[in-house]
Amino acid sequence: MQLIPCADCGRKFSAKALERHVAVCKKVNTKRKAFSAADHRAAAIAEANGAEMSAGPRKKKGRKAAAAEAEAEAKAKKAKKSVRNLAKSAV
Repeated sequence: MQLIPCADCGRKFSAKALERHVAVCKKVNTKRKAFSAADHRAAAIAEANGAEMSAGPRKKKGRKAAAAEAEAEAKAKKAKKSVRNLAKSAV
């Protein structure tokens, strides 16, 4: 009885068994894409916030919108700093 090696995994089979094995072996021995938890976490966060993750061009903001956003960020930063200071003084 002649044993023939599988081209994918190198295991040896009889001719009849090799025919069945090759189809299964190709399915099992395919390289999978590497899982990136960071990508999945970012997508989940974006989905939760109602934003779409796209690499497309972003819309430009007008001067008033940009100024309002900068002001809101400054306000949030100031509030965060005051909360931090309050927490430090409580300790």
